[in-house]
Amino acid sequence: MIVSPLYWYAVSADTKLYLDYWSAWLHLPEVGFRSRMAGGTLWGVTVTSHRDDDSKVDPLIGTLRNTAEYMGMNWGGALIGHGNRPGDIRADTDALRAAKSYFARQVAAV
Repeated sequence: MIVSPLYWYAVSADTKLYLDYWSAWLHLPEVGFRSRMAGGTLWGVTVTSHRDDDSKVDPLIGTLRNTAEYMGMNWGGALIGHGNRPGDIRADTDALRAAKSYFARQVAAV
């Protein structure tokens, strides 16, 4: 699972750095990183301040979905919450309801 706020329509800098580590680990055959990740599920969790336009999250979701595909992982989908300040997510009843069953959903195969 990767959790990242929507930051300039993409993953945060910290999340991007983490994915850069994945890239580096792919170049270390002794680690077997790709084979260890293959078949697993990559889930995305994010929050956006764009309450009325979830399409703004599409670049972030695309990054994570493409990462899953490249790594031979299943894409578990994205859970999107809405808020701008700490605690705002508590008012997003739709996201809170979706979160209760998010990991129980059937995983889409790559």
